[in-house]
Amino acid sequence: VSYVTFGLDFMIAQPWQTLHLLGITAFVGMTWGVIIGAILFIAGRDFAFLSWSVFQLFIMLSFPLFPVSLLPGWLPQVAELMPLTMVFDAVRHLAVGESILLGKAWIVSGAYLIFAVLFYWWASNYAKKTGKLAKSF
Repeated sequence: VSYVTFGLDFMIAQPWQTLHLLGITAFVGMTWGVIIGAILFIAGRDFAFLSWSVFQLFIMLSFPLFPVSLLPGWLPQVAELMPLTMVFDAVRHLAVGESILLGKAWIVSGAYLIFAVLFYWWASNYAKKTGKLAKSF
């Protein structure tokens, strides 16, 4: 799609960096799947829209449309805590032919995964104790 629309072909120009970028994007997506599952355990299916709303807020705070350097006040600090901020920045760099480093993004994503697993564990125990697990599904 990028080649037809914009004349950019990331897979030919920088295949390993593009695959690395796809890998971290998939990793973040799976981590958010765990977090959304935990929210569903707590809130139930009737409030599933909340879990997707939280995900949309997460995307918005990653600021995909412009660089973090343009943000005012405290927003750059919030953006640095979002792993997709670094992914979006890496895409911008790939588009102009620069190399990318995603080490920080992997570290932040790993922290999100640890949080997600602990949150899911707590949410499933909470759902079992309160009986929401049987009611949820």
